[in-house]
Amino acid sequence: MTATVTGLLPATMYRLRVLAENELGEGEPSEPVMLRTEGETPTGEPQGVAVTAIASDTLRVTWTAPLQHLWNGEILGYYVGYREHGSGRPSGYNFTTVKAHANGAGVAVLTDLKKYRKYGVVIQAFNEKGPGPMSAEIVAQTLEDVPTAPPLDIKCESRSAQSIALSWQPPPQLFQNGRIQGYKVYYENVDEWPPAPEPPRRLKVIASSPTSLMVSWMKPLRTNGHLTSYGVYWRVLKAGQERDLMKRHLPPKNTHYEVLDLHKGEAYEFWVTASTRVGEGQSTPVVYATISNRVPAAIISFGEAISVRRRGSVHMPCLAVGIPPPERTWFDTERKSIIGNPFNIQSNGTLYISDIQRQHQGNYTCSVNNAHGTDEIIYFLRVLVLPSAPLLRIAARGSTWLQIQWSAVENGGSAVRGFILNFRQEEGGEWEERSLSRDATFYRLHGLSCGTEYQLQLMAFNSVGSGAPSLTLVSRTDGGLPLKPAHGEFIESNPSNVTLHLKAWSENGCPITAFSIEYREIREIFEGGWLTAGNNIQKRDVFTISGLWPGMRYVIRVAATNSAGTTVAEYVVSTLSGGTLGPDSVQVESEQAVPAYLDIGVVLPIAISLLTLIALSVGVFICLRRKPGDEGMDHEIDGNLSQGAGDSTHDAQAMVGIG
Repeated sequence: MTATVTGLLPATMYRLRVLAENELGEGEPSEPVMLRTEGETPTGEPQGVAVTAIASDTLRVTWTAPLQHLWNGEILGYYVGYREHGSGRPSGYNFTTVKAHANGAGVAVLTDLKKYRKYGVVIQAFNEKGPGPMSAEIVAQTLEDVPTAPPLDIKCESRSAQSIALSWQPPPQLFQNGRIQGYKVYYENVDEWPPAPEPPRRLKVIASSPTSLMVSWMKPLRTNGHLTSYGVYWRVLKAGQERDLMKRHLPPKNTHYEVLDLHKGEAYEFWVTASTRVGEGQSTPVVYATISNRVPAAIISFGEAISVRRRGSVHMPCLAVGIPPPERTWFDTERKSIIGNPFNIQSNGTLYISDIQRQHQGNYTCSVNNAHGTDEIIYFLRVLVLPSAPLLRIAARGSTWLQIQWSAVENGGSAVRGFILNFRQEEGGEWEERSLSRDATFYRLHGLSCGTEYQLQLMAFNSVGSGAPSLTLVSRTDGGLPLKPAHGEFIESNPSNVTLHLKAWSENGCPITAFSIEYREIREIFEGGWLTAGNNIQKRDVFTISGLWPGMRYVIRVAATNSAGTTVAEYVVSTLSGGTLGPDSVQVESEQAVPAYLDIGVVLPIAISLLTLIALSVGVFICLRRKPGDEGMDHEIDGNLSQGAGDSTHDAQAMVGIG
């Protein structure tokens, strides 16, 4: 008889019993039978799918398992599909397989994606019957990155002897990798001979006596080479006519010149040029001046911004003229008179500051005055120090890379020229160094070991030197120590061998590079010593320990190593009972050797011994049966049996009679 039970759940264990029933009711149930229904593909989609951008080319996907009653079998893993959005008609998904965790959930890191692009991501759970339905598509965008193509259609047009106009188009949209925030224009002089120097700056002419004028100037902003001389020009203007052009050549260290023996009632015009080996440059604008009986206080020097390194020194000239000789006073930023260390006012009025510190930064004013007038100049002292330490953090990580990011640093008064990244593996490793661009704010450090802890430090440098390093940042690449498998999926045994399925070990994100295997017997009196079965075993899925004793318990110790370290696990296993020879009795023959049970040299002696033993046993039995007096005993036995039979019959007949 057969019966069909319907409406059961797939991949579910059921207990069945059969009861017979008639008009009197149900009988006793049969012994229960355990049955498991066949599995089906999952009918539920993964839950809680979330996609996060962790780099310009990387997305991290997380999810939880489908509702358990929709698994229809054990969830073996997931298919993670992704495709690019926004590039025309949607294409098919690229799928990658991810192994399920113990709780059925999963994590996937999608790498080598296009920068600043949108991607759609779906997840499918699968069991031994196949994949289930896909989750709803989640769209996420990778992070921005630097453009990977230059601007297009660059045009250059000369506007004057000292200026050019540039125009360009943005890089192609697909290579912008984000929103363009600006452009940097770099240029350099590629001519073999540099141009002539620019004109000297800030020319001024002041009266130094009733018959002389003092001409002073500043060095050109761009000398375009090594200065060889200055040219001082002047001429007389009389009745609107220019006459008597004069010229003096001065060494490049001179920045002022006094013109003597001038006459009242005449006007003078002055200009100055600078020269290099290329030639004489353009002149300053013309300055007009006359002489007078009165000579007010005036300063020949020029105030300017001066940059000095910390602990350095500086001279601030304040050369002055006037009749009577002017009084000179130096003031600090708070307009207080400057006295005492580290300040020193020299006899010619120059302010000298030694051992400059950051607090000395600010304005310094030189003021002169006499009965006929006053004058002053202002210096701004900028103290250059080392750049501050960056604030370093980990922005993303992978199994062989770490991406760091840092905030802008205080440049110490001098532009940051670059960064130096120092890193080492764990505590005590050797420091390695990478040089980074001054414009960088993040960096991906490749070529690291999987599942390994690293220490990182970042420092900025400017014209003064390298600043203080950031606080040491400790981070670990993805991955971990190998994970040991369960006993049942790792070990198989028979009477003389134990087979280890090495592929059952989980790499935990870092490839396993080697196994080491040891074993020992478990004895009641004393423990056996460890024996090495294999050392530095590589690229093997299965390893067999042979030549073991049957019915014996062993401890097997396995060490699995990857870049994150070594995991050691011990397993207790018993070989099966059987007639296998012990290790000392095993003799290894050639591959063509005949098995022992077919060897005539073994089978024939055993067969002869068995036949001889059987013959001896039969002979002894026959001799015992033929001993004297046996025949009389047989008759006596027969007689007793006959008599007994007669008695039984008699008794039965008596019983009938009585009835």
